[in-house]
Amino acid sequence: MLRSLKIKDFRCFQNFELQNLGRINLIVGKNNSGKTSILEFIRLQTSQENGFLLVDEIDKGLHFSVMPEMWRLIWETSKRLNIQVFATTHSDDCWKSLGAIASLENPSEDGIMIHRIEKGKSHSIAFTERQIAIAVERDIEVR
Repeated sequence: MLRSLKIKDFRCFQNFELQNLGRINLIVGKNNSGKTSILEFIRLQTSQENGFLLVDEIDKGLHFSVMPEMWRLIWETSKRLNIQVFATTHSDDCWKSLGAIASLENPSEDGIMIHRIEKGKSHSIAFTERQIAIAVERDIEVR
């Protein structure tokens, strides 16, 4: 399982780092901030045989009401099959649904993380399971 990721001279990134990676990592940010580039970088560096699932715009085409169940299934499947998940979204409903799952889990070093990326920044802003749950409870924006 990846614990951190360094990207150098790839697409829009000159020098970028994701730290504190969990089993599930939701990457959020504005349009054209590099979310898809991160997935493509990981895809080029690894293969699914090593236990990675990459999904761009994971919530696309889904009604917000099914997102908690989607995340629950992804969480349970990722643990059972030892798969590390990297997904992107623009959706408030999507990350808040993930937050609902995060609040039910016991925090762990390979748990659920949200990474906000911002164009021109050298690293992500990482949110732990506990921080995600607090953000949902207090209606704090993480995107």
